[in-house]
Amino acid sequence: MPAKIATRPADTASYAKGHTMLDVREAINTLNAYSMTIASKTRLCENLSNRGAPEEAKKAIEEFITALEAETKESIIIAILVMEEVTRHAEQMVAGFTGELAELITALNRNNEATDEASKFTLAHQEKNKPQDPTENPIAKAIKEFREKHRLQPH
Repeated sequence: MPAKIATRPADTASYAKGHTMLDVREAINTLNAYSMTIASKTRLCENLSNRGAPEEAKKAIEEFITALEAETKESIIIAILVMEEVTRHAEQMVAGFTGELAELITALNRNNEATDEASKFTLAHQEKNKPQDPTENPIAKAIKEFREKHRLQPH
């Protein structure tokens, strides 16, 4: 029988009547699936974005990266929810499900590594694709022009 821990459903009234159960094996499988998918998509995005792609392909790559960002957020949320349940039922998990707990921790760590790599990639991609000539702050520009006009030295 799969190891289960209590979890709170979205409807608090039904929670008061009875607990729904979170299948630890299902949590492990879900975390593993997300981590593998995110790691694979991150590698693919890195390869696609490093190539000189035509303009039509760049739009598709950007959409793919946007989807990667969304999946990364979903994965982080799932990991947080699972950890909240483990924390809430720590004694039950340690006493009754040591094997599953070790696998769950491994899945959470793998998921964390995959989401970290995806986040690093997306941040680097955003930084790389930032406009080369950022617009100058209008106040700073006015001060600079004033100093140049009146031949004042910056402090």
